Amino acid sequence: MSYKTYIIIIGFLAISLTVFSQSPTFRHYTVNDGLPSSEVFHVIQDSKGYIWFATNMGVSRFNGYEFENFDIQDGLPDNTVFEIYEDFKGRIWFIPFSCRLSYYYNDSIYQFPYNEKLIKCIKKPKPVKLSFYVDTLETVYFGIYAEGIIKITHKGMIERLFYDISEWVNIYIVDDIKPLISSTNSTFIKQSLSVFDNILNIKNKYNLENHPWIYPLIAIMNQKSELIFSNDKIIHKINSENHIISKKYNEVIIWLSYDRNMNLWLGSLKGGVLYYKNGNFFSDYCKHYLINKSVSSVLEDNEGGFWFSTLQNGVYYLPSLNFQTYTKNDGLPNNQVNSIAIGNDKRIWIGTNDSYVSLIKDSSIKIYKLSKDPSEVVSTLLLNNCNNLVVGTNRYSYLIKNTKILKIKNNHPITVKKNNMPGPLRTISILQDKTGNYLIGGTFGFTKICGNNVIYSSFYDDKFMNRVNSIFEKEDGSLLLGCLNGLWKYENKKYYYLGDTNKILKTRILDIKKCDYDNKIWLGSKGAGILIIDNDTIYQITKKDGLTSNSITSLFIDKNIVWAATNNGLNKIKLKNSKNLDYKIETYTTINGLASNEIKQVIVRDSNVYLASNEGLTVFDFTKVHPNNVPPPIYITKFKIMDKDTLLKSYYELPFHQNFISIDFVGLAYKNAGNLTYKYKLEGAGNNWVKTKNTQVQYPSLSPDKYTFLVIAQNEDGVWSEKPASVSFIINPHFWKTWWFILLSFTLIFIIVIFLYTVRIRNIKKRNELKGELIKIRQQALSSQMNPHFIFNSLNSIQNFIIENDKLSSNLYLSKFASLMRKVLNNSQKQTISLQEEIEALTLYIELEAMRFKDKFQFIINVDKNLNIELINIPPLILQPYVENAIWHGLMHKDCNGLLKIDFVLENNYVICCIEDDGIGREKAMEIKKKKQQTYKSLGTNITKKRLDLFNLLHQSEMQVVFHDLKDKNGNAIGTKVEIIFSVH
Repeated sequence: MSYKTYIIIIGFLAISLTVFSQSPTFRHYTVNDGLPSSEVFHVIQDSKGYIWFATNMGVSRFNGYEFENFDIQDGLPDNTVFEIYEDFKGRIWFIPFSCRLSYYYNDSIYQFPYNEKLIKCIKKPKPVKLSFYVDTLETVYFGIYAEGIIKITHKGMIERLFYDISEWVNIYIVDDIKPLISSTNSTFIKQSLSVFDNILNIKNKYNLENHPWIYPLIAIMNQKSELIFSNDKIIHKINSENHIISKKYNEVIIWLSYDRNMNLWLGSLKGGVLYYKNGNFFSDYCKHYLINKSVSSVLEDNEGGFWFSTLQNGVYYLPSLNFQTYTKNDGLPNNQVNSIAIGNDKRIWIGTNDSYVSLIKDSSIKIYKLSKDPSEVVSTLLLNNCNNLVVGTNRYSYLIKNTKILKIKNNHPITVKKNNMPGPLRTISILQDKTGNYLIGGTFGFTKICGNNVIYSSFYDDKFMNRVNSIFEKEDGSLLLGCLNGLWKYENKKYYYLGDTNKILKTRILDIKKCDYDNKIWLGSKGAGILIIDNDTIYQITKKDGLTSNSITSLFIDKNIVWAATNNGLNKIKLKNSKNLDYKIETYTTINGLASNEIKQVIVRDSNVYLASNEGLTVFDFTKVHPNNVPPPIYITKFKIMDKDTLLKSYYELPFHQNFISIDFVGLAYKNAGNLTYKYKLEGAGNNWVKTKNTQVQYPSLSPDKYTFLVIAQNEDGVWSEKPASVSFIINPHFWKTWWFILLSFTLIFIIVIFLYTVRIRNIKKRNELKGELIKIRQQALSSQMNPHFIFNSLNSIQNFIIENDKLSSNLYLSKFASLMRKVLNNSQKQTISLQEEIEALTLYIELEAMRFKDKFQFIINVDKNLNIELINIPPLILQPYVENAIWHGLMHKDCNGLLKIDFVLENNYVICCIEDDGIGREKAMEIKKKKQQTYKSLGTNITKKRLDLFNLLHQSEMQVVFHDLKDKNGNAIGTKVEIIFSVH
């Protein structure tokens, strides 16, 4: 059916909104938790899984951990936001009181570009709830009180739809799925209904004076294309045949919506919220929540939890509709329930932490007062074989039969001295044995009562005074006693401590039950989990195996299901095999809907579970409670570089020094109240997943590389995210580790190597040339020292000595000459010789010349004592040419005897050889040389200079020769001084 426009009347039947019912356990969020305001108009869940709230102080986005709030400072045009809507593109629209629209997209808020144009078209802006829509052409439809329905195209063209002052209410259906509703004026009218052309119209009969209140309008549509809408206190339904039926309530209706199962939720002003099964609001409502609260919207989220926004009290969250709790608000005398008992007639007995017992039957509560003593407290309840209630307190035991309360004598007149005061036998557990007698466990053992007489007292009769928490009767009549110090057995009037046979049985035992399915005895312990006795074998189930706690307060066994209540939730243990201990554990906590995790007792009847806790009596049908199989979506919310926020992207490229990375993430699962488990890994730094409860990971010093961060979340029932949230980034290496620098470096190195190779080859070639020339020069030097003139003169001298018959001188000269020739030849084969060898050869040469010139001169050779002449090396054949010059050109032309002085000194890592003569000087020597026509020309000094130059170039040394002309004070030549300088290596 295709609807166009409806104009509807007000004024039908009314019903009461208040009946007695138990209440669920809500999680309550207020401004103290982060909401910006207690006045919340609307709640939605977006396509990503975030929960959004429209409030009187802006909008808020909730991720299960914290509220992220947005107001005018963040881009909203108005802080009072009535509604939130998500369009087909994922934009989150905000519909405020001022009708100035805005939307949230890609982490930013943008204002609607045609706001000013829209405001000019309306007189009194006030949006209608749930009357906003954006189609796939980005056309905006907007219902406004007393203004009709406005249509704005994506190009800004504005049109008013079906606006007629004669029709008080307009309803327009967009795309056959979305009803939009508005009123045309604020006049209270009396109307009549007419139908024509498949359009419903209600015409004015007459107008009254303006009414000060514009009644709330809400329109929704169900799967049958039936239109449901409300105005003021009336809800209307129009079927496909345009038949209208209506119903009136006592309170103003401010919300209508369907959940996934097409159940109808009706929120009212100060009347709470009503729940109608299958949307049939003409039948009695199924549940009534948040009585006296103004419920402005209801949302069923992706996990099946329900959110309720209110106008004064913030937001309420209900994880499940299946959990209900009886509390003091429902008529119980106390929220702290210590024990429960349920009869076959489905009557529920409740013992609270006082002297009252309550009976719930047929939605009514009847209370029994046991004692006037305010210190007397109910501790345990038992329905006996006659379905009468036996009550144990910290003082006495009672029997409630019909409406009478009878006191049971549960002990002898015992006097237990404690501070010299008598102490009563406190009742902790009660069991009716096979003979019908009551076995009452207490603080000082247990007693057996027949009728109203004590027939046995463990304290009096056997001096057994252990605290008995639980009593179990075996088939053979023996008793198992769960005591403070472990498990005891009472058989044939004797007590056996089973803790001696197995130390694990020394743990405090709080409850004992037998499982007929596997024929084993199950023990609930305080601290050791569940202990299972199978003949001589004892099994143990603990927190490591999946229990919510190791302290078991109560056990209940129904066929192959063992229910274990603890101080931290309820455990359902389903046995899979009667022979082996094969089982599966499911847990229930406040996350699922329990009023408290601290459970004192559990009883199961049919499929209903009854739990006694400090927050009341919780009841739920476990067949309707299913695991949360919704994979939690997960998102990366922050990417910090060097502890600074940055724009969120899927990929980052960072320099090497920005290697301190911090990543925030969040999984969206609201039942677990933000207490999710996460697994993450950083590909590039390892492939192992790491578990955490934190929502932030830091990497303080990452080395240059490519990385991908992956994270997934796990909900309370162990379901992981379908796909991980991820972010990739690369930390670039230092520029000298980049490929282009390495390539450039290799290219440069290659060029340098080629260059060095070329230079090296050139140097080697040059060096070889230098060596060749050096060898040639050295040969010339050798020829210089062994020139025919010298040898001829030396031989003549030997001949003269022989002629003169001077055998001694001839032999001495010949010997020295032979030694000099041998040294010269040996030294000429070496690149360098020691200074000592040079001095020895030089001495032989001078001695020969002195003998040949018949002592024409004297010579002195001095060596610095700091010189180690054996370790200092110099080129061979270097000094002799300068000594030869001193003798031949300086001393030989002197009329008198001369002096040749040679000194070797060490100065600043240099060896200085000073050759000094007192001859005629270089100037006169040159004059004589020019005048004489010599047949022999000495080339020794020139050759030596060339050798020194080549040697310095080849060996990078610093040898040099310096000449000094010696003169007296009158400027007359008195000799020559030559300094040959060697560097010490």
